[in-house]
Amino acid sequence: MYINAEVKEADAFLWRLTGFYGESTTEKKVLLWKVLRTLNAMRHRPWLCVGDFNEVLVEGEKEGGPKRKQVYMDSFKEASEDCDLNDLGFEGDPFMWRNNSHTSEHYIRERLDRVVAYGEWITRFPLYQVINGEPRHSDYLPIIVDTNSLVRRGNQGRQHVFHFEAS
Repeated sequence: MYINAEVKEADAFLWRLTGFYGESTTEKKVLLWKVLRTLNAMRHRPWLCVGDFNEVLVEGEKEGGPKRKQVYMDSFKEASEDCDLNDLGFEGDPFMWRNNSHTSEHYIRERLDRVVAYGEWITRFPLYQVINGEPRHSDYLPIIVDTNSLVRRGNQGRQHVFHFEAS
């Protein structure tokens, strides 16, 4: 599932935002990668994608539980590369999902949520910052995308902030 929107800045600059919620079944993950490629083919603006892709890129993005199958991680990586999407990194906790198990032997945490962007978006917003927030009432953490971070540019006045929470 996804939501696709165009964002118009104060200076009339347009960019595209896509919010994803990845399904957990293999068949639906394959469909999400096809959707990602289809949306990429329609790319005519700088593009930011945020949300729960329900897959990790490398083993180190998961702790506990059974190992992820390499073929699934590779499929996600290939789809991201095919679309020229760059992971924007993050500040804060790397593990955006937890199973909330109260025993250490069953505790699982994973980086299923992320923010990725096409190079033109990064060029337009070089002062971006991605912050993985604190959990509230969910097994997911919110993601905050600041397009004009004070941390990256010093203490100048804030011109524009866009926040998107995926939970």
